[in-house]
Formats: sequence, structure tokens, C-alpha cells
Amino acid sequence: MDPRTYFENYVAKHDGQAAAARHLGIPYQTIAAVCSGQRGIGHKLAQRMVEADPSLDASVLVWVRPLRDAAEKQKAA
Repeated sequence: MDPRTYFENYVAKHDGQAAAARHLGIPYQTIAAVCSGQRGIGHKLAQRMVEADPSLDASVLVWVRPLRDAAEKQKAA
């Protein structure tokens, strides 16, 4: 399972982006941006997520990168 799928499965397991954001104590906008591919997960964000939910693996989360197409679309807008 690749890192993006790992994170998407986690979000789905927690009934969507809003519920996952509440569970992790992370702003909804951040979770939504990661899910849409507009941003990735850095070391600090991964650590915050693991502190909120130890079932997550920070070494997998830091490999969730922005999607190239999403980043290019944002630049064009």
C-alpha cells in the first residue's frame, strides 16, 4: 500500500475528512488539502498526527506528497 492510499484509508475509516480532522486535532482545511493532493505531509505534521493517534505510522505519512497535477492546477489558477 502506498502512502497516499494509507492516509486515504485512514480518513475513510474515520468517516471522512471532517471527522478525521476532529479526531487528529488538525484543521479540516489541512486534511482536505492533503486528500485533494494540494499538499503533502511533512515531518512536523506527521508527528502531530501520531501524537493524536498512535495507530498511525509517521514513517509512512511523511511520504504523502502533493500530486503533481493538483499543484500545477493551483499554479494555473
